[in-house]
Amino acid sequence: DSLTVHVQVNNGTSFKRGGSVKKPFTIVTTNIGDFNQNHKNEILISGFKEGFRLLELSDDLDSLYELQNSLGDYYAQGSSLSDINNDGWLDAFITNDIGYNVILNNDQNGELTINPIDDFNVTEQDSASGNYNAVWFDFDNDLDLDLFISKCLVNATSFTDKRRINQFFVNEGGQFIESASLYNLDHGDQTWCADTGDFDNDGDMDLVIINHGSPSLLLENDGGKGFIEHESFSSDGIIQNDDLQVVVADFNNDGLEDIIIVGIKSQILLNKGSLKFEAYDNAFGFDEMTSCAFGDLNQDGWLDLLGVYGIADSPINDRLLLNLGGVKNYIQFTLTGNISSINAVGTKVELYGEWGLQQRWVKSGVAYGITNTMNLHFGLDNSSIVDSVKLFWPSGLEEVYYNIAGNTHYVIEEGKVLTKLLDVNADNYQFDCEISEITLASSSGNEIVWNNAFVGSSIEVTDDGLFYSLSQDSIYNPGNTVCLTTLQRPNVENLLFNGEIDLCNGDQLLLSTADYNKVIWSNGVVDDTNIIEESGSYHGYLFNKCDTVYSDTVSIYFYESEMPQHDTINETGEYELNVTGSLISWYDNIFNQLGEGTELTVNILHDSVFYFKDIKDRSVLTLPKIGDLESQTRHYSTDFINSGIEIEVFKDVLFKSCVVETDLDGERKFLIINEKEDTIFSDLKNIEKGISTLEFNTLLIPGKYKITTDISQNIISFGHSGPRLSSVSQNQIPLPFQNNGYIEVRNSISFLPEWAHFFDLAFDLAFDQCESDFIEYKITLDTTVSVWNHKPLNDDLFYPNPTNGRLYIKSNSGIERIDIYDMLGREVGRYLLESGHGHTIDLSSKNLKGSYIFKCKIADINLITRVIIE
Repeated sequence: DSLTVHVQVNNGTSFKRGGSVKKPFTIVTTNIGDFNQNHKNEILISGFKEGFRLLELSDDLDSLYELQNSLGDYYAQGSSLSDINNDGWLDAFITNDIGYNVILNNDQNGELTINPIDDFNVTEQDSASGNYNAVWFDFDNDLDLDLFISKCLVNATSFTDKRRINQFFVNEGGQFIESASLYNLDHGDQTWCADTGDFDNDGDMDLVIINHGSPSLLLENDGGKGFIEHESFSSDGIIQNDDLQVVVADFNNDGLEDIIIVGIKSQILLNKGSLKFEAYDNAFGFDEMTSCAFGDLNQDGWLDLLGVYGIADSPINDRLLLNLGGVKNYIQFTLTGNISSINAVGTKVELYGEWGLQQRWVKSGVAYGITNTMNLHFGLDNSSIVDSVKLFWPSGLEEVYYNIAGNTHYVIEEGKVLTKLLDVNADNYQFDCEISEITLASSSGNEIVWNNAFVGSSIEVTDDGLFYSLSQDSIYNPGNTVCLTTLQRPNVENLLFNGEIDLCNGDQLLLSTADYNKVIWSNGVVDDTNIIEESGSYHGYLFNKCDTVYSDTVSIYFYESEMPQHDTINETGEYELNVTGSLISWYDNIFNQLGEGTELTVNILHDSVFYFKDIKDRSVLTLPKIGDLESQTRHYSTDFINSGIEIEVFKDVLFKSCVVETDLDGERKFLIINEKEDTIFSDLKNIEKGISTLEFNTLLIPGKYKITTDISQNIISFGHSGPRLSSVSQNQIPLPFQNNGYIEVRNSISFLPEWAHFFDLAFDLAFDQCESDFIEYKITLDTTVSVWNHKPLNDDLFYPNPTNGRLYIKSNSGIERIDIYDMLGREVGRYLLESGHGHTIDLSSKNLKGSYIFKCKIADINLITRVIIE
C-alpha cells in the first residue's frame, strides 16, 4: 500500500529500503527521469483519473517527498519521456485510455504543465480514446524521434474502429504527422503494448507489438520506407496469448536483441539472426509473470529481470531473477547530457566491431507502463574490443571514441570524455564495538564530490547512512552506493511466555521468543522454537561480535502424580487417610466418591483398599494477538463478496475473541466451520459502525477452520451477500501468517488475496486442569503387634522411659529379641540380645520421636511395652 524505493547498495550485493510514501492512488504507469536536472532522478506516476504525481528522494535517500501534484480526468495506461520540444529539458507523454493523450511540458525548472500539442491530436474525436502505450524511436534515421502509439479498447469490437487502430506520428522538423497507414502500422488488432529494437542489426529500428485477439507481430523496418509484418517469428509459430508486457534487450550477450513476452504465457525469445527467434517456456519458473523490467542489477555484465506476478495485492511476491550469465562479452554505457536533457533520453549510440553495427537508444518508458534501465547494454559475443562507438546527441553533437575495451561499464558526459564508472570502495560496511570509523575511497584515487558535500578522493565516515559520488574530476559519475550500518544487538529479550508456569505431567510447551527468532536455548536446542517436556528453568540467547543477549527466564514445572500409599495399622476402628495435593477426591471404588480434601477418616475392620484422585490447576497461557488492524493503513470492504479467513490450529486453543470493522450498521451471523464443513459456532450479532469486539470462547482442537459470516443473513440484513466488513491486502499482512507456532492464518476463503474481516485474533492455550488417574491407598490390618493380644511387660525392665534415645535393659529381663513398631504398626527396628547380661540400646541414630511399641520375645511368649522417645 506504499510506494517505496529500494536502493541497490554495496556493489549490487543487497538492497536498502529507502524513502517511502503511502500510495496516493493505484499506480498504472511509472517513469524515471531527472526533470529538474539536479542529478537525482524523479519518479513520475499516474493512474485512473488521478492526474500525476512527481516525487523525489532526499540526498540521504531515506525520504521520498512530493515535488508536484497535478489533478487530471484522464486514464493513464502508459507513459514515456522525451525532450519533445528539443529544449534540453525532459518532457512526458501520457497515453489516455478515455480521451486525448496528455503532453507534460517541462518549464525548464523541473515543473510539468499540461500542454495540448495539436500535432498529436490531429485525428477526429472518435479516434481519441484507447491509447495504451507510447514508444519514441527514430524509424527513418533522421536523428529525431518519431512516436508510435498502441491502441486497445475493450468495447471496440470492429477491426476498423478508430479507437483500436494504432497511430504513428512522424517527426518532420518538430511537426508530428500521423502516418500509420503510410508505413503499414495502422493495425486494428487491439495492441496492448510495443517496444523497439534493431533485431537484424541492419541499422534501422524494428517494432514488436503484443496484440489481443490477434497474433502478436514483429514489424521489420524496411529502411524507413515502411514495416513488413512477420507473424511466425517464433520457433513456436504464431504467438496469440493476449499477453500484457514485452521487453527487448540482449539477454545472452550474443550481439542480437532478444524479446521477453509475459502476461498469459511467460517466455523468452532468443534472437538467432535473420529475424528468427528460439522460444523458451518456463525460463523464469512455472508462475506466470504479468509484467517485468530489466537492468544489470549486480553489475556482472548480464541483464537481470524484476518479475511481477498478478495484479495489485497478488499473493505471489515480486521476484528478482538474476541472469546466471556465461562466457560472452559485453560493454555498458551511462550517458549524461549537458546541452541535451540530463538523462540523455533520445541519444543514439552506434557500436562498431567485427560483428558490424549495433545500435541502441536511451529510452525512459516503454511497453505497458514500465521503465527499464537507462544504461545502454551491448552484448559483444566473443569480441573483447570495440572498434568505435559513435554518439548522436539530441542537441546535434556527434562524438566518436575508438578502441574501447569490453567487459567494462563506461560513463560518457556530453561534450566531455569517456571514463570508467566510478567504483567506491569501503574498508568495512559495519560499525561495531571495535570499528568506529570507516574509510570510503575512489578506486581511481581521483577527487570526488560526495553526496554529503565532502570533496576528496576519500572520506572518513562515523555514522550510518548511504554514501555515493556525485562527480569525479568535474565529470558526473554516480558510481555505486555504499550502505554503512551499525551492528545491532540480537533481539531475543522477550519470550512468548515468562514467569512461572505449571503444567501437567505429559504436556508439551512450545517455547519461542516474542519475535520468533532462531536462538540458542539453555537446554542446547538451536531453533526458533523449543519443545519443553521436563521441569526446569529455560532461556534463550544470541551473540555476535560485541554482545551476548539473554532472553527472559521462564520456570516450567510439570506436576508429578502422587505415589500409591500403603499403611499398616494394628487395631480396628477409625483411621485417618492423609495425602498431599491440591484438590483430592476419595473413592472406595472408581464409581463411589467418599469425600474431598487431603484427609479422610474411615472405619477399618479388615484389610482395605481406597482410591484418590489429585486435580491441579494448569497455568493459563495467553498467546499474542494475531492480525493487528490498527497499524494497517488501507481498509476496504465490498458488498458482494462474503470472505473470511482460514486458520490452522496445531494445539488445543481457546479462541476467545477478535475485532471487526464496518461502515454499515446491521446484524451478521458469525460462523466457525471445521474442515468437515460442520458449523461448530454460530452467533447472530448486531454490529454498529466502527470497530467492534466479537466474543467466541470456543475450543478449537488441531485442524483447519474457516471464520466467516452467513450469506443468507447478509442478504436479509443488507440485500447483498457481502457483510461489508473491512479487509486489508496481503501486501500489508502477508499470508500465510504464523507468529507463535500454535496457530497459522493460512489464507482468505475468497478468491481475493487479502486478510479478510477478522483481526486481532485472541487465543489462550486450552489447558484444562491436571487430573491424575485413580491412585491406590492400601490399608493392612496387622494384629500381631496389638497391645490387646500380648501380655504387658514390667515397665521397670526399661529405663529411662521416656528416653532421649539411649535405653537401658536390666540383666535379669530374659529378653532375647526386641522388635520396635510405630503406632501405625510399621516396623522401625530390631535388636537381638544375649541372655544374662544388661544391655544398652542407642536409638538416637534412627531419628525416632514419639510413642513406639516394643515387642519383646522371652522364651516362647511375646510381651509388649510402650516406650516414649523424646
